[in-house]
Amino acid sequence: VYNQTSDAYFATLSEAILASSAHDVLILAPGSYVEDFPDITHSLTIRCDDGMASLTRATPLTVDGRAILNVPGNLGVHLTVVGLEISGARRPGPDPNGAAILHEIGNGDLTIERCYIHGNENGILVGNTNAFSPATGTNIVIRDSEFSATGAPPGSAYAAGGKCHNIYINAVTSVLIENSYIHSVFSQGHQIKSRAATNIIVNNRIEDLPQLGRTGYGSSYSIDISNGGVAVIRDNVIAKGPYSVNK
Repeated sequence: VYNQTSDAYFATLSEAILASSAHDVLILAPGSYVEDFPDITHSLTIRCDDGMASLTRATPLTVDGRAILNVPGNLGVHLTVVGLEISGARRPGPDPNGAAILHEIGNGDLTIERCYIHGNENGILVGNTNAFSPATGTNIVIRDSEFSATGAPPGSAYAAGGKCHNIYINAVTSVLIENSYIHSVFSQGHQIKSRAATNIIVNNRIEDLPQLGRTGYGSSYSIDISNGGVAVIRDNVIAKGPYSVNK
């Protein structure tokens, strides 16, 4: 792992995160990174430019754990990730809602580009904007990415309640989702759920696909703009599957 800002090399991504400073850029070589990554507590860019870097945990999430890449609340962090594959976020009960990325309440912008986020209980979880957020608010950009195979464990209360989603964004300033493929959420989750004040969702493919080895309910809504606000939804291909609970 190369810290482009400080011109330093590290054996692991975890070491690079711990040694980094605010606004550093970490460059990953393509390959597999199996680590229990530390919390991200300052603004950071993590990117793989020549292919894709695959991130998963070395050990399962604990009951107190939340995500593979975790940004704790109220720190004003801006996070950018590019060229990452993130999978395998599973959290034990009573709340089986492990996420690939958790960007908690009171942080800055989250940008996801050219990423493949799959096989998690939640794809991404984003908290609200509050007094700890930057003056510009919290703005989410997702482009040229794929989200799939997301959902709570079959038979769990989270599955019965449809509480896990490919993309779940709370009451932030704005969301832009474009040129992405978002599919195969199960356990009554939504493909996209957003409470943002402004939502721009353009030129995506959003569809239900069957999941091998999965039984029970498929998706719920393809797009749920829970709090209303400003929404531009155009030039998307949206396909509902036969097992969706909302046709």
